[in-house]
Amino acid sequence: MDINVAKIFEERPKQWGLRGDSYLWDDFEKYFSNISIPYSEEDFRKEIYSMFEKYTGFKIDCKDYIDIPQYSHGGMSSGMISQDFWLNKALPLLIKHLHKLNREKDIMEEKNKTYILL
Repeated sequence: MDINVAKIFEERPKQWGLRGDSYLWDDFEKYFSNISIPYSEEDFRKEIYSMFEKYTGFKIDCKDYIDIPQYSHGGMSSGMISQDFWLNKALPLLIKHLHKLNREKDIMEEKNKTYILL
């Protein structure tokens, strides 16, 4: 059974940094739907940094708030991305989910090997 990295985006944060963050989250989820588990934390971190820059035009650690017009759908901070949210809340949460998903995949593979040997 093939599991993709997008699964780590299913549990969404209880609170976002700014209104545009949820739209960036959705774009990341779509992007990672083509990448299979297992996937290393190092590769994930590199890819998030790269895709953050691709989607926003800014490095993830460039400044506190970024205005992204395509994520603007109304409201006071509409279209705004919080780099602080991504570095200090979203990324640690996603990495935690990635570790869990990698462990689950390892357990499933071990069970499958056991059944094959029997």
